[in-house]
Amino acid sequence: MTAVQPPPVTPSAPREHPPTVRFDDMSRRTTTTFTQFLGEIRARTVPEVRAALEAAERAALEGHWVGGFITYDAAPAFDEAFVVAARHDAAPLVWFGVFAQCEVRDYAPPARLADATWRWTLEVSPEHYEGRVAFLQDCIRRGEVYQVNFTSRWRSADGVDPAALYDRLLHLQQPAYAAMITLEDLTVMSASPELLFDWRDSTLRSRPMKGTHVRGRFAREDAAFAEALATSPKEQAENIMIVDLMRNDLAKVAELGTVEVVSLLDVERYPQVLQMVSEVRCRTPHDCGFYDVVAALFPGGSVTGAPKASAMSLIARTESSARGVYCGAVGSLSRDERGLHARFNVAIRTALARGTTCEFGAGGGIVSGSDPRSEYREMVLKARQLEPGAGDFALLETFRHDPLADADHRDRHLRRLVDSARRLGFARPSGLDALVEERLGAHPRAARVRVLLSRAGELRVEIHDLTLGEEPVTLAIDDEAVDSHDPMLFLKTTHREPYRRRQRRFPDVDDVVMVNERGECTETTVANLMVRLDGGWFTPALSSGCLPGIGRELVLEAGVARERVISVEELRRAEGIAVVSSLRGWRRARLGAGLRDVGG
Repeated sequence: MTAVQPPPVTPSAPREHPPTVRFDDMSRRTTTTFTQFLGEIRARTVPEVRAALEAAERAALEGHWVGGFITYDAAPAFDEAFVVAARHDAAPLVWFGVFAQCEVRDYAPPARLADATWRWTLEVSPEHYEGRVAFLQDCIRRGEVYQVNFTSRWRSADGVDPAALYDRLLHLQQPAYAAMITLEDLTVMSASPELLFDWRDSTLRSRPMKGTHVRGRFAREDAAFAEALATSPKEQAENIMIVDLMRNDLAKVAELGTVEVVSLLDVERYPQVLQMVSEVRCRTPHDCGFYDVVAALFPGGSVTGAPKASAMSLIARTESSARGVYCGAVGSLSRDERGLHARFNVAIRTALARGTTCEFGAGGGIVSGSDPRSEYREMVLKARQLEPGAGDFALLETFRHDPLADADHRDRHLRRLVDSARRLGFARPSGLDALVEERLGAHPRAARVRVLLSRAGELRVEIHDLTLGEEPVTLAIDDEAVDSHDPMLFLKTTHREPYRRRQRRFPDVDDVVMVNERGECTETTVANLMVRLDGGWFTPALSSGCLPGIGRELVLEAGVARERVISVEELRRAEGIAVVSSLRGWRRARLGAGLRDVGG
């Protein structure tokens, strides 16, 4: 006796809080919401899964909008060789909501992005995680598997606000296949960048994602990291292994000879990580159904490993808890003029909230050449969006306007603003050049210009009188180290408290030199630093942790200075010191006498 409820043809009894289903495509900046809830389809046990999927397909073909999830734990319904960990909750294995209407609109970012103040605890220690990775490598060396995707769960009992967390995941991940599903007793927040399948008009395609690297802090480093990922034999082998697995999975439902690799080993950029992605597609016969497609592809090979059944058996033995929706699939079914359209993600970058508790899964692919410590770091990297950040801020550019001078500096600043917006997932600024030109056209004298861009894409241009100040600029050296890996150091934003804090500590000087955790000079609170050593001028390397300032860029291009690491000791014995910005240009500077600093 199945527990699946056929979707009603008339609205069900009104509920105080009916389920909600929403999909966000940040590549197109659209939000799709299913409205007018009619009913739901649930499978609580493995034998009920097939009926649930078939009911979802029928509802879509009848003209309804269907959205929901298939948990990783539903996998035994498709192959009895698929082993999963024991579950300890009553959440459904499959859930679909059936709706009468669909609304598509432009994505509207929140007015403010809540800071991540919730406390998260990883369910295993670093030592345990690394030990499990080493165990899996032993299994690989014994020939049990080629690759295993090993994961763990972060948990919070701080009463996480699902809507605020989803907004944060969208902003920090910029995923194309995101979804938020709210039921009476749980909320799914999936910010997945990975497509399990898109099936439409007999064309079935999948975009497996395997291979991750942290984003570079500045353009040169980012390009180097992308090249390192693209040419890494380990990452290439992992991705190709999963592509081969997906080709075999697609072949189960493909017309003979139609499986093809459309793209291989592409590197895509996301706000926090670089990802290696490939695409495989095929044609399906006319009698292929939704259940057939899911049974062939589920779970996605990128979250299991290869061979799939053997990898899943090891996952069940080594992971500390059931995966649930994480590593399953979230997506929708609908009908268009060409028939059924089904699109489902691989539910990575996915959180699940129940009451006051919330969990978030993260992990990575393990192969024989994996380094256990590196695998742990990659897992932590993927959960970085859970950490406290800079809170809400706007992008900022400050430059000098001079009607009698070339506008090149302004162009560079506006270009950097657009690049930062793209990197961070801010709404694309519309009419930026025209607005700045209009505001400056009515200002006949030199001025200080501030251009601010909010997360929602709102622009503000402020024009102030320009004061250059006296020379030499008196400097102190601060003793609070900055973290050279903090990405905020490389962006010009309104998040200025770390700089103001240093200024407040030294009220008797003009500016403060900041130093990183290695004792290297980085910059001052408002300018880039220039130091004369052994007859030549040098500026701190970007790798030390400083803003790639436009004034600094111009000085380097002109050959006036070169880039290198500069220690505090070298700063103290410098033959000359200067500070530079595109606003105030090159200004002589000196260290103030008798001031508290790193060495004091």
